[in-house]
Amino acid sequence: KENSIWGCFQACKTNLECRSLNYNLQTSICEINNRTKSEKPHKFVALEGSAYVDNPFRGKRKNGDISVYDIFKANLKNTPQN
Repeated sequence: KENSIWGCFQACKTNLECRSLNYNLQTSICEINNRTKSEKPHKFVALEGSAYVDNPFRGKRKNGDISVYDIFKANLKNTPQN
């Protein structure tokens, strides 16, 4: 639970797995998502009183941390192509 949508965004921004967030404006519940609505549009459900935000920082490194995106890219690069 976060006190504001800004706090929810900051929690998402610092979480390397966060690709988007949902924030319920009435209950202050912050949901961190590991996908975006554009990646899985059939799974997205819009709820009245909630805000959805993509994480513009997703897949980017901070302070030398390695993200899942970096690991995926490295594995893909080392995979033999047929």
